[in-house]
Amino acid sequence: MEPRKAAVSLVYNGANATGQIAPYLASFQYTDIASDSSDSINIEINDRDHMWIGPWYPVKGDKLKPTILVENWEGGGGMAALPCGTFCVDDFSFQGGPIRLSMEAVAIPADTGFKETERTETYENTNLQEIGQTIAGRAGIALFFEASNVSIEKVEQNNQADCAFYNDLVKKYGLALKIYDDKLVVFSEADYESKGPKAILTPADFDPGWTFNTKTTGTYTGVKYQYANSDKNKTFTVTAGTEGRTLDCNEPADNLTEATAIALAAVNNANKGTNEDTHAGRLIQLCFLLFCQERDVCLCQKFRGGKNFLVQRNRKGTEYLPARYRPFDSFRTFHRNLERGKISVFLDCFFNI
Repeated sequence: MEPRKAAVSLVYNGANATGQIAPYLASFQYTDIASDSSDSINIEINDRDHMWIGPWYPVKGDKLKPTILVENWEGGGGMAALPCGTFCVDDFSFQGGPIRLSMEAVAIPADTGFKETERTETYENTNLQEIGQTIAGRAGIALFFEASNVSIEKVEQNNQADCAFYNDLVKKYGLALKIYDDKLVVFSEADYESKGPKAILTPADFDPGWTFNTKTTGTYTGVKYQYANSDKNKTFTVTAGTEGRTLDCNEPADNLTEATAIALAAVNNANKGTNEDTHAGRLIQLCFLLFCQERDVCLCQKFRGGKNFLVQRNRKGTEYLPARYRPFDSFRTFHRNLERGKISVFLDCFFNI
């Protein structure tokens, strides 16, 4: 039987650098995050020929496009490729001897103003998608908008970088934001939670030693929203959910439709991280479950009979990264690690209770 094989191809500043990195690659880790944070890669290089500390010395801002390549991974031969996206070198360091390079790159636009330049601007008579197009245009990337658009009468960006401002705005209306392959991606987690599962996981899919723990913390069972808009001389009231532990919300809104979206988003966001169940384990296969690739943005899985939104997978050495589950949420982050020709995938997912 043919063994599994894995490798990494790399485009570095537009040039194919696979041949340059392959002889020196010690490990490669890819972190794919659903929203709120940037995807990242970590590369460890054994620089025994002093090339990376010499003529190939990296520069912060260098652009990397890695692809994980596997052969015979599911058995029966065949090859597959996982494009990881586009990344900019954010940090690197050398240590020795022997000399070893550690390099981290993140999925952010090459234009540093996207995360660093604070702006003050007023957007009027517009919508969430148009604001996203403006911000993506300033960053020199494209907007991929796959959600119901939201009309906005007026919103102010007050001394905020575009990244922080738009992320907060998207979350305010119950949507999610991430950057993938030089695209600003806006999507609805709820829409993807309602889709069928990408894979069905059972205990047989994990190596021995997996763990599952559960705990109960305060979860909001409903929301009560009320805001008095003095400009319109109207008071908007929204009630959703059931009696019990109710979240009070009074975020500004210009109409009832906007108020409803804000209220529901507020309770869903508040419940993220509560009523946690934790699962840690090593998946035997399924290394190509990917959060964001064009329209295949979100993958749902089932575990213990519930629908899950996979949050995070990681393996570094022999350490497991604990998993978390939460109501109203699912699939958020995963990590893949390739080391010495082997890919290990660790599961971290949120229960949709």
